[in-house]
Amino acid sequence: MTIKNTPSLREKKHAWTRKNILDAFLEKLKTKNIQDISIRELCETAQISPGTFFNYFSHKQELLAYFIWLWRVKATQQIEQEKTPTKAIEIIFTAAAEDLFCYHHNINEIIACLAPGATATEPQKISHAKTTQTFFDQNKTNHSASQNLDATLLTLIKKIIKNNKSRKNVSEETLLLMVQTIFFGVPLMIKKNSDKIKKSYQQLLAKTWHCLELQ
Repeated sequence: MTIKNTPSLREKKHAWTRKNILDAFLEKLKTKNIQDISIRELCETAQISPGTFFNYFSHKQELLAYFIWLWRVKATQQIEQEKTPTKAIEIIFTAAAEDLFCYHHNINEIIACLAPGATATEPQKISHAKTTQTFFDQNKTNHSASQNLDATLLTLIKKIIKNNKSRKNVSEETLLLMVQTIFFGVPLMIKKNSDKIKKSYQQLLAKTWHCLELQ
C-alpha cells in the first residue's frame, strides 16, 4: 500500500507564505534590477513584516536561487517523458526563454546563477510541501533538479552521442560547449525580447542538429 506524503496544514501555510514572498519578488523583478529592490518594498507587496521575511529568506539573492531551483524542478518535470534528448534540450531552452529570460532587467544575474561553476547559494532543503504548494499541489515532484543545468545538459548530450552515429564525429565536450554557447549567448545578445530569444533558440538548435546530422 502506498502512503502519500500529505503536507500538514502548518507546512501548507509555511509554503504559501514562502510563495507569496516569491510572487512579490518576481513582480518587482519584471521592472527592476535585483539590486534596486528593497526588502521593505517586498514586505509591503507581500503584506508581511521584515521579521517574517527573514524567517524565510536571509537575503534577496537567496530568493533568486530559490526561484531558479523551482524552475529546474519544473523543467525536469517537463522533460521526464521525452524520449528524444534533442527534443528535451529544446524544451529546456524554451522554458528558460519563457520563464527566466522574460525578466529582462536581470538576465545577467540569472545567467550567473545558471552558468557552469556558478557559486550562487543553493536554497535550503526544500520540503515536499514547499515545492508542491508552489506548483499548485502537483502530486509528483522530481527533486533530482538539485543538479546544475550543465549536468542536465551533459546527461542529455551523452544520450545524443550514444543514439547517433554522427558523420561529424563530434565529442561530448564540443557539443556541450556549442549548446551552452547558444543557451547563455543568445539572452546576452538579445535582451528585452523573450519571444525573440525563444525563436533564436529554436533556430540555432535546429541548425546545430542538422549540421551535425543528429536526431
